[in-house]
Amino acid sequence: MRRFVHSLAVCLLASSALAGCGSSKGNSSPELVAHLPTSDTELEAMLSPKVPTGYSQEADSVGDTGPSDMAKAVRDAGSKKSAEALLTDGFVRGYQRLWHDSPGASLVLFVYQFKAADGALAFFRLRLIEDAVPPRGDGAFPIQGMTTETSFGLAAMHEGAWFAEVVATTGPFVIIVHHAGTDETRVKSEASTLLMDQRAKLEAVGH
Repeated sequence: MRRFVHSLAVCLLASSALAGCGSSKGNSSPELVAHLPTSDTELEAMLSPKVPTGYSQEADSVGDTGPSDMAKAVRDAGSKKSAEALLTDGFVRGYQRLWHDSPGASLVLFVYQFKAADGALAFFRLRLIEDAVPPRGDGAFPIQGMTTETSFGLAAMHEGAWFAEVVATTGPFVIIVHHAGTDETRVKSEASTLLMDQRAKLEAVGH
C-alpha cells in the first residue's frame, strides 16, 4: 500500500505541476474507429469523452500525457516488475489523458493495448498482486458492476489528500484511472465512473 500511495502521489502531483494554472485546451476529437486500433490516433479515438462535471481536459502537451510508447509506459509503470511485464505481456501502445477541476482535483486516464487478451490479463493480475493484496491492499474497494476477476480499486490518504487508483481489463486492453482530491467518496466515485465509461466504450468496439 505504501508503494501504491507514493507512486500515485508522485504521478498526480507531477501532472498537476506541469499543468500549471493556465486555461485548459483539449485536443480536437479524432474520428471513432470500429476495430482494434492500429495507431495512436485510432486508440485516442477510443478514449472516453465522459468526465465529471466541472473538469477540463488538458492538452496532450501538458503533464507528459498523450500517446505512450514502450519507453513512456515503462516510466509510468511504478515498479520494476510492472515495467518488465509490459515487454513480456506484449504491450503494443497506450494513451494517457489528464483532467483538472478548479479546486485542484485531478483525473488521469491510462489505456494500454496489448497484442492479445491473455497479455492484458497477465498485466492486470500483476498490478492486482502488487497493489491490492494485503497488507498493501488494505484500502481496496470493489468497482460497482465489475467482477473482482477483472477489476479492483484502491484508495488512501497521503499528506492530507485522497488518492485512488482503479484498474480493469477487457479484451486486449488494460484501463487505469488515477484520481486525487480532498473527498474520499468523490475520489472513489469519479474514478470508478470514468473507468466504467472507458470499459464500455472499448467493449462497444469489439475485440
